[in-house]
Parts: sequence; structure tokens; C-alpha cells
Amino acid sequence: IGAIAAGMAGACTGFSRLPQEHILRLVGIDLSEVGALAADLVAARAAKAGSSKDAAA
Repeated sequence: IGAIAAGMAGACTGFSRLPQEHILRLVGIDLSEVGALAADLVAARAAKAGSSKDAAA
């Protein structure tokens, strides 16, 4: 439940608004890899949204 809440908070407010002292305590997580994955997911979502608009036109 905590991970879901943190994910929702980050999605709603942006990563930069999360408490950095807590982010720094994360162990075993490559934040640059997470950022790249997030960018890929946003791009995939944008591409899917764009293709559905084209299909409807």
C-alpha cells in the first residue's frame, strides 16, 4: 500500500516534490534507470494516444 501511495504522490506532484531525504535512503535502486523507464512509458502512452486519435479521424 505504501508503494502505491508513493507512486500516486509522485505522479500527482512530480518527483522533485517528493522528500529527498527519503529518496536518498533508497538502497539498490538505480534512479537513472527508473527515470529512463518512466520516460519510455510516457512516450509509449503518448504514441498510443496519438494512434487512437488518428484511427478515430
